Amino acid sequence: MGSSSMGSSSGEGCEKTLRKGVAGEKPAERGFWERYWEVLRVKGVKAGQERWYERSCAQFIRVLKPRRLREATAKDVTSFLGLLAQQPDAEGWKVRQADHALRILFEDMLSKPGMGVKSPLDG
Repeated sequence: MGSSSMGSSSGEGCEKTLRKGVAGEKPAERGFWERYWEVLRVKGVKAGQERWYERSCAQFIRVLKPRRLREATAKDVTSFLGLLAQQPDAEGWKVRQADHALRILFEDMLSKPGMGVKSPLDG
C-alpha cells in the first residue's frame, strides 16, 4: 500500500488526477484506494493531493499491523498523529493533512464517524 504514480486527464472543465496502481498491488487493494480517491474528490480535496492523503493512510495501516484497519481505535489514530508530529520534518500542515486523510478514511470509507480523534495540533 505504498505511494502511487500520477497521471491526469481533463474532465468537465477541471483537471482530474488518476490513480495508477502500485506493482504487486492486489485488485481489492487497488479498488479500495480508487474508491478512497473518489471520496476525496467529493470532499473537495484538490487534484494532485490524493496521493499524499493515500500515503498518510497507508502509513497508518502499516503502523497498525498486524491488526486490521477496522479494528483501529481513536487512540490508535491519535497516537499515530502524535508520532507524526514528533518527526524531525514535521510541519503543522503535514499533520493536519494526515488528520484530514484519516478522518475521511474512517468516517466516509469505513463508516466509523466520531472516532473522537484529537490531533496533537488541537492543543
